[in-house]
Amino acid sequence: MSEEYKYDVSLCVPFAGGLWESAIQTLNHLAMVLTESRLTHEIIVVANNTPQQNIDNIAKLVAASGFGPYHHSRIIVNDIPSNGLAANKAAEKSSGRYLCFTDAHVVVSSNIFTELIRAMNMNDKVGMVHAPITWTGFPHTVDFRAIPNSRCYQYRYREWDKKKHAGQWYLDQHFHGTYSHFNDGMMNPRKIAGCGHGFFMMKNDVWKKVGGYHPAQRSYGGREPFLTFKNWMFGYENYTVPAVHHIHSNLPRGYEWTDETNTKFGMDVWYRNCLQSAYCIGGDKWLDKIYGKFSAKKGVKPKVIQEIRDKAVADSKVQRQFVLDNKIIEFDDLWPMFDKQGIFY
Repeated sequence: MSEEYKYDVSLCVPFAGGLWESAIQTLNHLAMVLTESRLTHEIIVVANNTPQQNIDNIAKLVAASGFGPYHHSRIIVNDIPSNGLAANKAAEKSSGRYLCFTDAHVVVSSNIFTELIRAMNMNDKVGMVHAPITWTGFPHTVDFRAIPNSRCYQYRYREWDKKKHAGQWYLDQHFHGTYSHFNDGMMNPRKIAGCGHGFFMMKNDVWKKVGGYHPAQRSYGGREPFLTFKNWMFGYENYTVPAVHHIHSNLPRGYEWTDETNTKFGMDVWYRNCLQSAYCIGGDKWLDKIYGKFSAKKGVKPKVIQEIRDKAVADSKVQRQFVLDNKIIEFDDLWPMFDKQGIFY
C-alpha cells in the first residue's frame, strides 16, 4: 500500500433518522468481517439528518471501542437529508485505498470485502463493483415466510419482452432502471450497466476523478444513475460480483408530497433528483421524457412540476459542465457500446 493511503478500506456508512439501532448492529457486523479479512480499515459514520440523541447513541458505541481494536472510527454530522452528500462527506475525510459504501441496515457474506477488492484489481478500467442484493421476502408488507428469497444482480434499464412491451425503457420513468434477478450461474465478476448502491466499492483514486454524487440531490432516490453512468462516461466499467451478497432490510419507503426538510421521502425531491441526474450527464431526451411522465401523473399540478424542473436544472449547471469537460463517451453512445460488448441492460 502506498504512503498516500493509511488503510486498505474506508467503510462509509450514512444513517438517518431513527435507524441508529440497526446501524449499531450493522457496524459491529461489518467491523468483524473486515477484521477477519485481515484488512486495515476505518469506519466513517455519517449522521444524515439525524436527531442528536441518536448521534449520541452511536458516539457512545464508538467511545467504548465497540467496533474492535484494529481500526479507527469517527462520526461526521450531515444536517441536510441527502444520502449522496453524506457519502461525499465520508469520502472527503477518508484515508483508505478502497472506498466501500453501505446502507446502515445490511448483513453481508463473510468474503465480501476480499472478493470486491479482487474484482477491483482485475484491470485499470474497473470503476465500481457491486455486491448483489438479497431479500428474505418481498415486499415488506407481506409475511416473509411466504415469499422465497430473491437476489438482484444488476439493474435492467429496458424491458426485453417483445410480446408485451417491445422497446419499453425504464429510463423515462425514474431513470435508474429496475431490479433484475438474471444470473447465468457463473460466480465470476461480470460487467453490467449498473446496479443499486446498497453496498458497492470504488477505488479512492477513481472516486476523486469521477467526482462522487451530485451535492444538490436530496433525500432518497434518483441519485444512483448520476454516479453510475458518469463512471461509464469517464472511461471506467461497472461489475457485479455474484460470489458475494448483502441482505438488505426491506424498510417501508412510501413516497408522498413533502418538502425536503421532512424526514419522510418526498415525491417532489425524488422527481427533482431524477431530473438532475438526466440533465447532468447529458441525457436531455430522457429529461424531457421524465418531465412528461411526471407531468401526466394524476394529481400533479403543472406549475409545481415546472418549478421542480427549473430548480433541478438551476442546481446542476456546475455538475453538467464537469461531466462535459471530463467525459470520453456520450451518454447516448453507452447503449450501442453495451450491445457491442454483450453487457446486459
